[in-house]
Amino acid sequence: MQNNPRDGVAIESASADVINSQITLNTRMGIGVFNGSSARIGVDNAGNAAGNTITANGVNGVHVVFSSSAYVGMNQISGNGTVDNTGSGINISNASADIVGGNTISDNSGSGINVRMGSALVGDTRFGLTTVKTITGNGNPTQLAGISAFLGSSMSIRDAIVSKNVGFGVLATTRSTIQIASSTITDNKLSGLNFGDGIRIALGSALSPSTPVGTVTGNAGWGLQCTDAESSVVNTGALGVGANTLGGVSPGCTAY
Repeated sequence: MQNNPRDGVAIESASADVINSQITLNTRMGIGVFNGSSARIGVDNAGNAAGNTITANGVNGVHVVFSSSAYVGMNQISGNGTVDNTGSGINISNASADIVGGNTISDNSGSGINVRMGSALVGDTRFGLTTVKTITGNGNPTQLAGISAFLGSSMSIRDAIVSKNVGFGVLATTRSTIQIASSTITDNKLSGLNFGDGIRIALGSALSPSTPVGTVTGNAGWGLQCTDAESSVVNTGALGVGANTLGGVSPGCTAY
C-alpha cells in the first residue's frame, strides 16, 4: 500500500486488522483510524505477532483519532512526516491505544508517540508478546520528545527504550499524567535552551514511577525536570536517575 494521494489505509467508522503489510510513501497517514473505529495493527485476532512496516508517509505513521481505539504491536514505524515536518510515528488524539510491544519507532519528524486529549498503554503484558519497544531518533526543534502526553492525556509506560530523541525523552504537559516502570531513557538531545531532559513534567502535570526500577542517564539536560510548582512527582527512586549533563532530579520536582 503505497503512493496513495491520501492515506495508505483508512478505517472510517469500522473495524479492521492491518497485518503483515508494507505501508509507505502515502501523502497523508500510513494508517488512519477515524470516527469511532477500532483496529488491530501488527497483532492478529488471536494475539499473534503480524507486524507491518510503516515508513516514509507524509504525516503520521499511525493516526488514531475521534473516539477510535487501536492495538499496535510488532511494527517497524520509521521516517514518517516527510510532508508535514511534525508527523509522529504514532499519533493519538481524542482516542485511545494499546501499544502492545515489539514496536521500533524511529526517525520520525515529530514525536515517536504523541498523545493529545487521549490515553495510551505503552507495554501490555497480557498478550504474551514482548513488551519492549524502542523509541529512538524522533523529533525536531519544534516537535520535541520521544514520547509526548499533552492536554489532559494519560499514559502508562513499561519496558520502553527511549533514546537519542530531540528535546526530551518523555514529556508530560498541560495537566497530563504518566505512570512509568522498567524503562531506559538515555542520550536524548539538546535542542535550544535547557532541552535534552530525559523526562520533563510541565504545566500542572504529574509523574508516578513504579518498580521494576528503570534507568535515566546520559541525557543532555536534567534526568527529570519539573518546570512549575503545579507539576509533581512521587517515588523518584523508581526511575533509576543517574548522571545527566545538568543533573539528576531538578530542585523543582516535589511530591503531590
